[in-house]
Amino acid sequence: MHPITFCIKAKRRLRRIAETVAPRLMFMPIEGPAGADDRLRRWADAVPFAGRLSVCDQMSSEQRNAIVQRADATLNFQFDLLGSGPYRFANKIDWHLDFKSGYRWNPHLPHTQCRPRKGADIKVPWELSRFHHAVTLALAWQCTNDERYPMGLADQITHWIESNPFGFGVNWACSMDVAIRAVNWLVAAAVLVEAWKGDEFRHFRALLNAALWQHAHFIRTHLEWNGPKKIDGGNHFLADLTGLITLGRFFDDTTYGRKIWAFGRKELERQVVIQVLPDGVHFERSPSYHRLCLELFLWCGSLAGKANQGLSPVFWERIGKMQSFVADYMKSSGVAPLIGDNDNGRLLNTGLLPFGDHRYLLPRTEEGGVFYLDRFLLDGCISVAEIRGRAAAYPHGGFYILRNSRAEVIVRAGELGPAGGHAHNDQLSFELNLDGYDIFVDPGTYVYTPDPDKRNRYRSTSAHNTPQINNAEQNPFGPSVFGLPDFTRTRVLHWAEDSFEGEHYGFPNLGARELTVRRLIKLSSTELYIEDRVTNLPPRANLSWCFALAPGLTARSRGQHVDILNGGSRSCCFVVPSDAEILIVPFSYSPSYGMEVPSIAIVFRLVAAQTLWRGSTLVIFAEK
Repeated sequence: MHPITFCIKAKRRLRRIAETVAPRLMFMPIEGPAGADDRLRRWADAVPFAGRLSVCDQMSSEQRNAIVQRADATLNFQFDLLGSGPYRFANKIDWHLDFKSGYRWNPHLPHTQCRPRKGADIKVPWELSRFHHAVTLALAWQCTNDERYPMGLADQITHWIESNPFGFGVNWACSMDVAIRAVNWLVAAAVLVEAWKGDEFRHFRALLNAALWQHAHFIRTHLEWNGPKKIDGGNHFLADLTGLITLGRFFDDTTYGRKIWAFGRKELERQVVIQVLPDGVHFERSPSYHRLCLELFLWCGSLAGKANQGLSPVFWERIGKMQSFVADYMKSSGVAPLIGDNDNGRLLNTGLLPFGDHRYLLPRTEEGGVFYLDRFLLDGCISVAEIRGRAAAYPHGGFYILRNSRAEVIVRAGELGPAGGHAHNDQLSFELNLDGYDIFVDPGTYVYTPDPDKRNRYRSTSAHNTPQINNAEQNPFGPSVFGLPDFTRTRVLHWAEDSFEGEHYGFPNLGARELTVRRLIKLSSTELYIEDRVTNLPPRANLSWCFALAPGLTARSRGQHVDILNGGSRSCCFVVPSDAEILIVPFSYSPSYGMEVPSIAIVFRLVAAQTLWRGSTLVIFAEK
């Protein structure tokens, strides 16, 4: 073990023991340095967007109305988080409650004892306490000049601080959430600097200043990493650095602020090389986490640039490649694929965009383009380029995109990422979009800790559009709801704009010697051809294939053909092997974390008489 890693782990272990045994001593109240008023005014000039100007001047009337509606709901303590549907707290917000299950974490326990619980979702209080709604309330004030919004936000932040003493309760259990909360408070403060300057907010300004100082100390002493030689920090460590960089900039008049700013910038430069692969894909290999991490990088890079301490050309080169990946994986329908894990994670989220729309992260353009408020807040970008997806290969990330004038296919084929933390058993699986409509889709994620059985069902081989043998898993699940061993060791044999071929060596629990699954995909303007070849099968192996349909589609079987219908009209005809049994079964699709939508899947299965099986399926597109 590297000496630095050993020291960090030992220090963390000792600190956690101390925080559990004597939490009152470890989390004594910390007062922030004086000068809150001047600090807030300087901060308004430090943010990447024009904090002192009216952000609402850039918004359409529809966007302004939507912001005001969301802000009014927030003032009424009504929230819609992680698939909960609209939920209203009766008199005041309970920051420790999972209002989906009704379970409440004890706010008086030290954060080390606030752990996930089966049947309850710890992400609900975490998401609420990230305070994305703070920015919404701030923008609503700029749109209306209604004093209810800055007053209401000040009351909610005050109530949160009083209800979540430093180091205690579920909302201090994860440094990532502490960091995102601090950023959202500060973005709202930059917008509301004029609204909060009166004497009636004097006490609140001092309280906020002290709370942010506590946030900075907590993040710095609870970093989610194992040292500079390790890569297991992932998006959590990147969020921690984002919090330190932001708080360091806010407290740049203090020695501690300058110290955490310097540390954050140095580690950010290191992490962009570790976490962003040479082809621009984030190393956790999930479009949803790629989106989150690109937000974090853009905010930090722009904040550093505004301070005239810009980051290196290497940093911005990797960011450009990340944006290119977004442009290529976005479907013409304007929705990102759901490959890998998705927890709805965002840094700044106004709620104006559909969850699956990542287009606001595309490269900026000088003329024309589209204005996205979420992007404007991240780096002051007025407009981004129109999406122009192309066929592309991302071998380091394991994504291969076939595309023509009618259809788009994205294939997952590659490494699982660090410890497979956010991976699914989806090797050689794919999504198909035809004429702007999804046909075959990835099932999504649904939830993490509340229901381990459903968690595994959504990341299972049988839930993806890929061959399965004897109901086994490509990579066996372990006791944790996160992480997969990479037995598949996927290898890509060929890729072109209209074709792909790859193979994997998974299903270790079957005991077969070097079992190999190979898949060939060919795309034209009239059809999608899929050929599968499985070698070294166990005797009389049961083979099955699932093709999950997008919600709203229906299917009708006739012999070895299956018509896929969209609103009664045929989108395509699915032709399966002649010796296969065809089933049309219910299927659950999760377009967003915590949400399930009913759909159907086409499943065909057969028994392989020999150790080698080879067959093909054909998707014939209907004429436009």
